[in-house]
Amino acid sequence: QLHTHIALAHYFPLLPNMSKSKALSPTKSKDINGPVLPPKPYTEYTIFFRLERTHILQSSGIIDEEVVASLNPNHEDALEFPRPAKYQDLCLPPYWYSSKHKAAIEKKRKHRKREGRMDLKTLSKTVSASWRNADRELKDYCKKLARAELKRYNAECEAIMEEHESQTAASEEHR
Repeated sequence: QLHTHIALAHYFPLLPNMSKSKALSPTKSKDINGPVLPPKPYTEYTIFFRLERTHILQSSGIIDEEVVASLNPNHEDALEFPRPAKYQDLCLPPYWYSSKHKAAIEKKRKHRKREGRMDLKTLSKTVSASWRNADRELKDYCKKLARAELKRYNAECEAIMEEHESQTAASEEHR
C-alpha cells in the first residue's frame, strides 16, 4: 500500500492552498495532472455495515425501490455466494459490496427522513455492536469480499496509471 500511496503522490501533487489529503484523493480531484481513479474499495467493516443495515431494514419490512429495480434473478456471483446464514434471504443488488458498481448506478438524491427508519446515530451504534459480537465466519466473509475488491482496485489503478504514463510520454515526444 505504501507503493500505491507514493505512486498517487506522484500523480496528485500538492497545489497551493491544497491539503495533503485533498491532493491524494482521487475521487475529489478532477484530472489535475493525472488520471481520474475509480472510487476506493469498501473496507470489511463498510461491507458489514451495508449488509447489516440492509438486514435491519428488511427485517422491519422496508425494501428500497432501487434494490427491487436492480434485482436480477439470474445473477450468479461466486464471490458473494454463499452468504452467511443470517443474510441468506436478503434482497441485495448485484455487486452490492463494490464501491465502483455503486458509484456507477447511484443517483444523487435529496436527503429526506423516511418513515420507519432509524437515524444514523442509532444505526451506527446498532451495527457497531453487531460487529463486535459477529462470529468469525461473518468477519471472514466480509474480509474475503474486501480483499477481492482491493485486489481489483489495485489492478485497475495500475492499469490507469500505466496508460496515463504512456499518454504523457507520447505527448512529450510530440513537443
